[in-house]
Amino acid sequence: MAQNTTETVPGDCLSELSKYDWDYNEAKSIMIVESGNNPLIKNDDPSTGDYSIGCFQVNLRGDLAQSRPSEEWLRDPKNNTEWAYEHYISQGRTFCSTGGWFNSCKKVGLN
Repeated sequence: MAQNTTETVPGDCLSELSKYDWDYNEAKSIMIVESGNNPLIKNDDPSTGDYSIGCFQVNLRGDLAQSRPSEEWLRDPKNNTEWAYEHYISQGRTFCSTGGWFNSCKKVGLN
């Protein structure tokens, strides 16, 4: 059964987006679709293969947890945005690869 949880946290990811060399509006659109700018949001849905954490919903399901930062680290807006930027770069400076935020790109019209 899918479980989406949210908590209240001071701060958000919006203030972190402008620190990186990416299209701010694209990054903002993806982040808002993924989490609504809530760094503590968690999407735990085994039926979709998600155990995703934070503003950019970094997936830690299964083997992904071995190669990605901890859930606790990803709950920090600074860390989550930093990881998202590094992943964006590793995917060829795009959010829209299948290894990135492909479905969110479709929702916001980026691909």
